Amino acid sequence: MDGIPKFKAFVKLNPDITDLERETVANGIRALMRGKLGQVITNSQIHSSVSQVNVIFNIFVVIIAFISMTIAFFLLMISMSQNINQAIWEYGVLRSMGVTKDEGKRLYIYEAFVVVASSSILGIIIGFFASLLIISQLFTILEFKLEVLFPWILLLVMLLVASVTTFIAVYLPIR
Repeated sequence: MDGIPKFKAFVKLNPDITDLERETVANGIRALMRGKLGQVITNSQIHSSVSQVNVIFNIFVVIIAFISMTIAFFLLMISMSQNINQAIWEYGVLRSMGVTKDEGKRLYIYEAFVVVASSSILGIIIGFFASLLIISQLFTILEFKLEVLFPWILLLVMLLVASVTTFIAVYLPIR
C-alpha cells in the first residue's frame, strides 16, 4: 500500500453498515495486504471470540462450583458430626438450663449458617475485586471499553445451593 511501512491501521466504518458490508471492506484490505505479513481483524471477530471464551468460562465455573460445593458439603457434615460429639457436654449443660431439643438444633444450625454466610461474604468481595483487576488488564490489552457486569444469577444460585447444603449437612448429624 503505497510503499509506506505500517505497523497498525485502524479503519473506522459507519456503525449503521451491515456485517456483509463490513466483511467486504475487510476483504478489500486483506487483498491489498496480500503477501505482506499483515493481518486484518474486525471488531465483530474479536467480540465473537470473547463471547465464545465467556461461554466456555461460565461452563468451567459451573463445573468447579459443583465440585467445590460437593466437597464443602461433606467437609461440613464431617466437621459438624465431630463438633457435636465433642460438644456433647456443652449440649448437656444447655439442656439442663432449659434449652429444648428443637432450640438446640436451631442453635447448631444458626452457628453453621453464620460461618457459611461470613465466608460467602468474604469470598464474594475478594473474588469480585480479583476478577475486576484481571479483566481490566485484559480489556486494556484488547483496547475494549470496560463494562462491569456482576453475575447476579450465578451468585444467587450459589448462595441458594450453599444454604441448602449447609442445612442438610448440619441437620443430618444433629438428627
